[in-house]
Amino acid sequence: MITIAATANGNPTKANFLLESTKYDISVSNLSSKSVFLKTLFDGESENLSFELNGNISFVQIFDGEEKLLYQLPVMSNKLTIGSSLFAKGKYKLGFMLSGTEKIHFTEIKVK
Repeated sequence: MITIAATANGNPTKANFLLESTKYDISVSNLSSKSVFLKTLFDGESENLSFELNGNISFVQIFDGEEKLLYQLPVMSNKLTIGSSLFAKGKYKLGFMLSGTEKIHFTEIKVK
């Protein structure tokens, strides 16, 4: 019962985190998607978030905390850098569509 309650609350477990920093927590809701992400970094000096995936990213979708689509941006690379000025305090979701697949890999971002 305790295990079910801990996983049912919607909070990601430590195993799901791609990045934990003083400014951002980035996680995947589906643990199988974690293997798609090779690197997830926050550069405090440039204030950029960087993602490197194991395939070319066709596009990324950025959703707000209410899952309303804010942006859909073409990428066409396995690396993506996003300026933190794009995010105010709150929760966001990023959807990464890899070339040659139909599955979107989602990350959840909490801006502290």
